[in-house]
Amino acid sequence: IRDALRSVLNISRYGNQYIQINEPWKRIKGSDAERKRAGTVTGVAVNVACLLSVLLLPYMPTVSAAIQRQLRAPEQCNSLTDRFVCVLQAGHRIGTVRSIVPIRTQSQECQTSGIVQSLTNQHPLCTPLPLLLTVG
Repeated sequence: IRDALRSVLNISRYGNQYIQINEPWKRIKGSDAERKRAGTVTGVAVNVACLLSVLLLPYMPTVSAAIQRQLRAPEQCNSLTDRFVCVLQAGHRIGTVRSIVPIRTQSQECQTSGIVQSLTNQHPLCTPLPLLLTVG
């Protein structure tokens, strides 16, 4: 279980890095080519979130279901293949994005399960969370 959750957290981390490096919030204000790139980055990020929801299903079914509801993910997203597949195609509209995990401040008592802290060897507030973006 520990190795599986560590892999899920790593995928989440890579997804976050992909968004940070490509800065779609800046590209959307640029040329036609930049706006197209922003759409591609957003589309890939939303599909990474969809993948994360599938990977979390056996360990955190409530979180998985909440992500899939927000993404309005079709049932076929709940199958894994040996390669990354963008199930949510261009033009797919997601639902209203809400925080799945309560936002905490450093001064608040940590309520996060001990397994997340032991997996990341960091404070739980620094643990990457699945990405949730609006497309459309």
